[in-house]
Amino acid sequence: MDLLLKIAEFSAGKIDYHQLPEIATEALCANYDSESLRILAGFDKSTVEYEVMFYFKKVLKELKIKLPDVEEAILLLSKDIAGRIISKNISEYDGSKLIEGLLEKWPNGYSNVPNILWSFKCFASEIEDLQFAMEDGKNNYTDFIKVTKLKIIELAERMLEEN
Repeated sequence: MDLLLKIAEFSAGKIDYHQLPEIATEALCANYDSESLRILAGFDKSTVEYEVMFYFKKVLKELKIKLPDVEEAILLLSKDIAGRIISKNISEYDGSKLIEGLLEKWPNGYSNVPNILWSFKCFASEIEDLQFAMEDGKNNYTDFIKVTKLKIIELAERMLEEN
């Protein structure tokens, strides 16, 4: 369990406060520990948001973890996805679609999205367009799809090289 990724998912709006007690329990099992983390892990889904968030903020402070803003969280999650693409734990297309889904949470729409993240979205669309064009059986774009997948791998490698 990577607590920093879970916190990034929360910041990016991929999970809500109801899931924080379960994440706290997982964090305890992964050898994270603080007084507030134990309290948070004891809450259930009926605990009011204010109380969950109060202890969540205390956990961050006690564990010296900075809550990333939405953009930082999306970048962190995208780097994780890029690593999963390179290690073949997820396909090039599926990874690109996951990053595309994260971009829906980008503040102020798609303005100021880093080019490297935008490229994943574009390559996913390119694969979809090529697959659609092959549905009639008259066209074969499998070589173009292979090239696009290689571009996604190169993009993922480049993303991991950047700080």
